[in-house]
Amino acid sequence: MKPKIIRWLVLLTVLSLALLLIAELSLAQAQIEPTLPETIRPCLPQSVERIELLGQVQQEQEAFYLLGAFQNDSYWELLVQTDAAGCLLVRGQQDTEPLSAYIPLEIAQQLVLQRYQRRIEEAGGLQAFQQGFTDYMTSQPGGETSYLAPENVWALQQLGVTIPEGTYQIRRPNSSPSYEPSPSRSQ
Repeated sequence: MKPKIIRWLVLLTVLSLALLLIAELSLAQAQIEPTLPETIRPCLPQSVERIELLGQVQQEQEAFYLLGAFQNDSYWELLVQTDAAGCLLVRGQQDTEPLSAYIPLEIAQQLVLQRYQRRIEEAGGLQAFQQGFTDYMTSQPGGETSYLAPENVWALQQLGVTIPEGTYQIRRPNSSPSYEPSPSRSQ
């Protein structure tokens, strides 16, 4: 082939790849909720399929954002803090501590309250959410106990959600769960 034809083929290939990359970047950006403020975007992970805003609390000169992140079949929650200096990813994918281990309990409670309000709405109302929540809590394999952070228990109670007795223990910040079956649920 002539060098001129080869150059045109290479140029077309490069342009095609560039257009595909631009389309993929646009798609990735479209999966981030438009309600997320620009100030937190530098702190968001780049390799997620979708990010949703679960809650936000403004306190004096800083704001806290609870976000849900989706990648393949995985879901995790992020906590981002912003102030005049920028943003900080406070709790990432690998963090397992309750929110109240990172921020004051009152702020964690408000963020979790907003998360559960959203989940109740998505479930179709309180009754539907209660049914799904009860089914989940009472169907743990081998009588395993679920661990709920203090802010989760508080928020669920505020919303009128009943937590089935004997199905959970409170997981305090900076404490390890016991991973033993609850005596009231073992066979």
